[in-house]
Amino acid sequence: MLGPGAIVALLVFLLFLGFPLRVAIRDRPGTAHLVLVLLAVGVFVAVYLRVMLAPRGPRDTAASIAVMAALALAVGVDDTAEWATMFIYVSAASGFRLGAPHAQRCIAAATVATAAVSFGHAYPYGDSIAYVIYALAIGALLSGYAHVVALNRDLHAARDEIARLAVGEERLRFARDLHDLLGHSLSLIALKSELARRVLVADPARAEQEVRDIEQVSREALVEVREAVGGYRRMTLAAALRGAEAALDAAGIDADVACPAVTLGPEVETVLAWAVREGTTNVVRHSGARHCAIRVHAGLSDAGVEIVDDGTRAAPDGDGGDGGEGSGLAGLRERVRRREGRLEAGRRPEGGFRLAVDVPTAP
Repeated sequence: MLGPGAIVALLVFLLFLGFPLRVAIRDRPGTAHLVLVLLAVGVFVAVYLRVMLAPRGPRDTAASIAVMAALALAVGVDDTAEWATMFIYVSAASGFRLGAPHAQRCIAAATVATAAVSFGHAYPYGDSIAYVIYALAIGALLSGYAHVVALNRDLHAARDEIARLAVGEERLRFARDLHDLLGHSLSLIALKSELARRVLVADPARAEQEVRDIEQVSREALVEVREAVGGYRRMTLAAALRGAEAALDAAGIDADVACPAVTLGPEVETVLAWAVREGTTNVVRHSGARHCAIRVHAGLSDAGVEIVDDGTRAAPDGDGGDGGEGSGLAGLRERVRRREGRLEAGRRPEGGFRLAVDVPTAP
C-alpha cells in the first residue's frame, strides 16, 4: 500500500502527459482524431492508476500493463513523437508492480518502444535519447524501490516472528521454572506429610515439627513462585544443597554432600543449583535408594555436580528414566545446553542412578 507521499508523487508524475497532450490539441483542435486520442489517453491513465494504487494480483497486473502498452503503441505510432512519454509510464508500472525477471523484460521492451516511436517520427535526436534514458532509468528506479519496499515488509514480518518466538521461549522458560520449583517443593511437602502422619500418635512432638517444616516449605515455595513470575528468579547452590539435604532426610535417605568453598558466576551457580534440585527430586520420588551422594567440583575452566544413588528402581517412562526423559530432566538439559555444558544421566552398571552436569565457568 502506497503512503500519502508516494500517492502525491504518482499524481504529480502524470503532469508529464500534459506536454504531448498540449501538442495534440494545438495541432488538431476539435477533430475526431483528437477525441479518439483523448479517449485512449484517459483509459491509459485510469489503467495506470489502477495498477499503481490498487493491484489485484500478478495476472491482473500483467494484463493491465499489456493494455497500457497497447494504448501507448497505438497513440504513439498514429499521432506524434511526444506520445513516446506513455512508454515511460509503462516502464514505471512494470518496474514497480512486476517481479524482477518480468520487470526487466518489460522495462527493456518499453525502452525499445520509446526509441522506436521517437526515432520513427524523426524526433530530434537529443530529445529521443532523453526519452529512452527516462524510460530505462525510471523503470529501474521504481524496480529498486519496489525491492526495498519488499525487503522492508519482510523485515517487519521477521521482527514480528522474532517477537512471537521470544514470547514462546519466555513461556517455555516460565513453565520449566515452575515445574522445577513446584516439583521439588511438593515432593518435600508430600514426604513430610507422610512422615507426620506416621509419627502423629507415637511422637506428637516430631509430628508437630514436621508440620512446621511443611508450613515453612510451603511459604518458601510461594516466595519462589512469586519470584519466578516476577522474572528475577535465581537459584543459589547453597540453598539448593540445603533443600536437597532436607528432602533426602525426610525421605529417609542418607545424604553425603560435598561442596568446596568456591565462588562461581551467577549463571554457572544457577545451572548447578537446578541440577542439584532436579537430581534430588528424582532420587526422592523414583529411586528407592538408601544412600545418595552429591559432589560439587569447580576448576579453572569448568564446574559441575554429580548425584549418585544406590536405588534399585528405575525412573518410570517419561520421567527421566530409561524409558524416556521427563520435562524436569529435559528442562535441565536445555539449561545446560545454553551454557554449552554437558549432561549425563542413566543407570550405573553397579546399580543405582547417576546424574552429572558440567558447564564451563567462562561465558
